[in-house]
Amino acid sequence: MSWEITITSIYCPCKKGGIRFEDHSPDNMWSKSYCIVTMQCDECEKIWRMNSRDVFIHIEDEKIRHDFYINNIKQIDDEVSAAESRMAKRFADTADNLSSFKTKKEEFEFLKDLLRYSYGTYCKERRSQSFGRIFAGIACNKPNWFNENAVGYGELNLVTLGESRRTQCKKYNDLRRRSFTCNQLSDTITFSG
Repeated sequence: MSWEITITSIYCPCKKGGIRFEDHSPDNMWSKSYCIVTMQCDECEKIWRMNSRDVFIHIEDEKIRHDFYINNIKQIDDEVSAAESRMAKRFADTADNLSSFKTKKEEFEFLKDLLRYSYGTYCKERRSQSFGRIFAGIACNKPNWFNENAVGYGELNLVTLGESRRTQCKKYNDLRRRSFTCNQLSDTITFSG
């Protein structure tokens, strides 16, 4: 078995170095091709990180976005998770009542006016989620019912958390994210070895 190796080099963004692509292609159909990509510029290597075969992203922008996610969105997600856990405890009696139904169809009939989904979706949600998440969904979709039936449980406002998360996600998406693809760079030199 032999391999055909094609080496392609393009200038890096600062034009002081390059990006080298070493494509390895087998001469048979059962072996996989692969590519080794190397940034050959000390300056660009400090600024850019390879995200995929031909997409490079700005390291500082990714750090800013990551920090924003950790400090804002993940914090809200953690609050929602804690709220769902408290919700499961608060509605443990109702959850026990749901468990007492013989079928999921009976459970669904009991909750159908409060839920936003069909019976099939309820069964899927029921299998994959705790009752806390189901009641959290009710709190978001039917806040009036929730407020009437969750007297003394004013610490939780999942609707506000959901709105806050949407706002933070929009800010996250608006953060600058510099990147480039190798197609955007010119001056390609190709030779086989």
